[in-house]
Amino acid sequence: MKLSEEVFNCDHAVFGVLPTGEKGVRFDASILEGVVKSLVKEKLGDEDAVIAETITDHKLCATFVVTTSAAMAQGPPILFRSYNNEQNDADNCSIWKIARATSAAPSFFEPM
Repeated sequence: MKLSEEVFNCDHAVFGVLPTGEKGVRFDASILEGVVKSLVKEKLGDEDAVIAETITDHKLCATFVVTTSAAMAQGPPILFRSYNNEQNDADNCSIWKIARATSAAPSFFEPM
């Protein structure tokens, strides 16, 4: 609940009209980034923790996240994983960056 209250507190749409201009988005992505970084730091001790590090304790569930590229929306999906498999190693991407990439919905947040 805290995340949604902070991130969606300031809507740039006015009377249902979406903002125009360079960004043309309703919400500030930097606020979302800050909140996600804070949550990751609270849970893992480092706001820049990478997804590959989350599987070091075998009690944790292997995780993957799928997103697309705004520049290539019709292209193949992009997969981030916390585990190794036969074809790929776990990704060394920061969890907050992955969360931010999956939130870049047109008109809500600028692309990542």
